[in-house]
Amino acid sequence: MLLGLPLLLVFFMAFIDEGFYDFRWMRDPGNWIVVGLYWMAMILGELLIALLVPRSWSLHRKVWVITGLGMVSGLLLMVGFLAFVTGFIR
Repeated sequence: MLLGLPLLLVFFMAFIDEGFYDFRWMRDPGNWIVVGLYWMAMILGELLIALLVPRSWSLHRKVWVITGLGMVSGLLLMVGFLAFVTGFIR
């Protein structure tokens, strides 16, 4: 679940953004690189949130907090990284 939901979200984002609501985006290797980067950023965000969640919480609660906050923090990490690399933030 912690790997599948971010992948599902990234595929949905690629479908509506890169592919203009079709699957032609899958032909371009550059789009697969972007999908992989976003997916890894979301997984990293989930890992960072998992380190902060208390062990005393129930498993059900931990999974939803890690998934929700982890995907959002991963997207923010990726956007910040891209802004830094492109020179938007100096």
